[in-house]
Amino acid sequence: MSTSAPPAAPTHPARADDVRGVGGRRRGDLLPRLVGVAAGRILGGVFGVVARMRHDRALHPDGVTVRGRLERHGAPAGSEATGVAWLDTPGDEDVVVRLSRGGGLPTWLPDVQGLALRCGAGDVLLSSSGAAPVLRHVPALHASPSTAFYGSVIPFASRRGPVLLAARAVDGVPRPAAPAALLRSLAHRPMVLALLHGATRGPWHVVGRLTLGGETAPDVRFDPADAPTGLGTYPLVARLRARSYARSQQVPAPPVPAPTRSHA
Repeated sequence: MSTSAPPAAPTHPARADDVRGVGGRRRGDLLPRLVGVAAGRILGGVFGVVARMRHDRALHPDGVTVRGRLERHGAPAGSEATGVAWLDTPGDEDVVVRLSRGGGLPTWLPDVQGLALRCGAGDVLLSSSGAAPVLRHVPALHASPSTAFYGSVIPFASRRGPVLLAARAVDGVPRPAAPAALLRSLAHRPMVLALLHGATRGPWHVVGRLTLGGETAPDVRFDPADAPTGLGTYPLVARLRARSYARSQQVPAPPVPAPTRSHA
């Protein structure tokens, strides 16, 4: 665990060697393309209405953004290797992480917990889900960020097949749901999570450790399409996200109050 000076927010350049869009265009792709675009527009419209009503993000409006440290152990050669250099290669890096509540529900109610991570290689967005096969693709409600199993829900496309990412707290410390109280808890005792990878079925493999303290970082907009190199997006998923996620993150400007009229 590094005790160096507070990390700056990591940046990551655009990359041309990613595998997003695996498969390219084929004759039979027309219907999936149309379905993806149509569904994305419908979801984008819904999210846009919610954002306008809230004057905030439609998804994950409440949360805290903090600095942390990611220690990647790497994957041994063999069945646990993914073919994704960021996962298979050991390394330590400073990260920025946002812990959030997906629905923006009152803190006394369970909600979909979110964990968004920005590292030098890209962004990784996780939401509370199940850990077992099938349930890995189903969002799950949790009252606290410390009880959630965070998963990518939708697999990434890699050169060796679908890859799911996940994280779970391993420090055994109960964490409050309210953002201000959560920050105090992180400052008092950092949150430690295991970083995992797996497939759509089978075991999870630990590839790293994520430590989050109470030092806040500037809020950023995480991009699910900008994952680390080698973790691509399947074409249908990309079309769904292209419009829906962008609209969900748009924060409308607050209404301008009508000018008061002076009475002479």
